[in-house]
Amino acid sequence: MEPGIVLASHPQALEKLEQEINALELGDSHAEALPLRVWYYSLLAIKVPTLRQYGRDLWRQLERGFKYVDKEQLNNLSDSRNEASTTNIPGFPKGLTPDPLD
Repeated sequence: MEPGIVLASHPQALEKLEQEINALELGDSHAEALPLRVWYYSLLAIKVPTLRQYGRDLWRQLERGFKYVDKEQLNNLSDSRNEASTTNIPGFPKGLTPDPLD
């Protein structure tokens, strides 16, 4: 995913995500709002350069759990809401690689 392209092609993306997050949380669907919040903060980190390092830090923390996602998915096959997977993910969002100089 390239957040810069999303922001350029959908200028209202942040507002729409925020509205969706608020609606989910008002309906007590916090677990469903959480992944949207990650993308909200990721887009915000690209839009506001002073927040870029915070976006990288967020993805550094998320990366710690990547190795457990597919294993947990296999353990929860009966839960139809659990659709998380790291298969075929090309990498971090462009501009938010935790250690861009490595």
